[in-house]
Amino acid sequence: MKYVKLFEEHINEIGDASSKPFKWKQIEGSDPKKTKKQNPHRPEWDERSIYEFTTDKDTKYSVQIEYEYIPQRDYIKAEVNFYTFDKSHQNIDTDMKVTNLGEMFPVMATITEICISWINEWDKHYYIHSIEIIPKQEKDDDAIDATDSRRGKLYSRYIKQQLKKTNNKSGHYNVRVFNDFFLIQPSWELEDHVYEEHINESNTYTGQEVADHIIELTPEESDTPDYFIKKFVLPNDNWKLENIKLKSLLKDKSFKEYYESGEERYQDWEVSDDDLYQDLVIYKGELLDGYSRAAKMIRDGDKTARAFTHK
Repeated sequence: MKYVKLFEEHINEIGDASSKPFKWKQIEGSDPKKTKKQNPHRPEWDERSIYEFTTDKDTKYSVQIEYEYIPQRDYIKAEVNFYTFDKSHQNIDTDMKVTNLGEMFPVMATITEICISWINEWDKHYYIHSIEIIPKQEKDDDAIDATDSRRGKLYSRYIKQQLKKTNNKSGHYNVRVFNDFFLIQPSWELEDHVYEEHINESNTYTGQEVADHIIELTPEESDTPDYFIKKFVLPNDNWKLENIKLKSLLKDKSFKEYYESGEERYQDWEVSDDDLYQDLVIYKGELLDGYSRAAKMIRDGDKTARAFTHK
């Protein structure tokens, strides 16, 4: 029992970051600020950030964070995996072999620091819905689940401590434990997410850009709402692209009548699933474009959507 107590005390100690991480560097990956600016209309995309570090005993690691943007929900989902290289430092061990050579704590400290750094960088510009971290399990560990293994329990304690270093003003991140992975998620909802100020300030569009967006999404040219475009969209610049609460659209009497009627403006074959989640257009609280999209999202239980707005 004395050994167990000392072991737990050591876990608490490293959880307070007394185990110094190895020096690491990013060798691949996009800049979130540039990604946000280059994709104003939120097409679906996926990326990968790769980091590398070498331990004191010359074991080289690759930490790979794969993430995808879900335009239908306007958030990012990510997965973290890490691998070791062979002795030549040229080839990755795809079997994810565990070879810490007595360096488990600083390796954990380094991997966790990389993850926290990635979170703090990307959640300035995107809402991060979830991050999966898959722990590695030693061959001689007879635990049924990876998260219940010796290594998994250490990671669980360590992650919980280190998540205090995330710095979004919206709140803190929590970690949940499943059979084979840890799931990190924000404690706040999408509509409450605080983005970096300069993103919101620069996130404006001309009337012509919003008009082009409407025209591009309209299945048939004859259905293009020319009247609204000429009267409300084109004469006004400084449109903002932001999250709105879908239920607030029901204050628009015209849209409310449409929603309650159950009417569908387009047949299934006329639009794709992705089209139904493209940005709405709202002028002074009135929904100009996106009746079908907004109605479908509300029926599906969505709480928020992205919209070009002008007040």
